[in-house]
Amino acid sequence: MLAVAALLLAGIDAARAEIGKPLTPAELEPLVRAGQVRVVDIRNAKPAADGRTAYETGHIPGAVPAPYPR
Repeated sequence: MLAVAALLLAGIDAARAEIGKPLTPAELEPLVRAGQVRVVDIRNAKPAADGRTAYETGHIPGAVPAPYPR
């Protein structure tokens, strides 16, 4: 499962966002496609043994890489 570190939510039921209930992939996909949310992937940018970062290895389509330094 891909880690999603942050979601900037817009146009999603406010009550759901307030309680922090995670979105399912099926709920997230149409919101990303419509430009209603931005998925920010803040996983470590340090390359693994194969030279690829976690983002390069796999990420949610449309996610923006913004590595958070440790």
